[in-house]
Amino acid sequence: MEQKPPPNRTPVKGDMGKAGAGGSLSPDAKQWDKKMRVLVCDDHTLFREGIKAILSTDPSIEIVGEAADGRQAVESALNLRPDIVVMDVSMPFMVGYEALRRIKEVENNIKILILTMYEEEEIISLCLNAGASGYILKDAPAAQFISAIHIVYEGGSYLSPLAAKKVVDHFVGGGLSAGNQI
Repeated sequence: MEQKPPPNRTPVKGDMGKAGAGGSLSPDAKQWDKKMRVLVCDDHTLFREGIKAILSTDPSIEIVGEAADGRQAVESALNLRPDIVVMDVSMPFMVGYEALRRIKEVENNIKILILTMYEEEEIISLCLNAGASGYILKDAPAAQFISAIHIVYEGGSYLSPLAAKKVVDHFVGGGLSAGNQI
């Protein structure tokens, strides 16, 4: 009987295991590699299409849905349970950092990568404090964006160089006080 991959998994290329004494594969002999399930949230249709086109070049990424506003982003994330939500900050009906806060309140395992044009320290702070795993600017090259998704998926944090500079400047320039966030 042929073993089929579990849902959302694909065989690891080239490693199908070794046959046992009877010439058949044991259930543990095959290895499976899980695809990253990504939800794309941005209020601009053309931009969403471009992001999906970029992500589709990486065979380890599966686009499971998209959302055009903050409320739809929360609803889609909680229904689809993606591994990663790529989210803009400025969206109708609910800003991105509020949408990400609501997602994280219900499902803390979903990782959120903010993809935005905003480079202001206050916006970066709001997103990170709401639970974002990463923050990348929309002027980043495609390879940097895909790399950020992999880093976040693997449990790391990602800040675009300009966002990282703002965070470091904040800490070096005065650190944190009781009412000062990042």
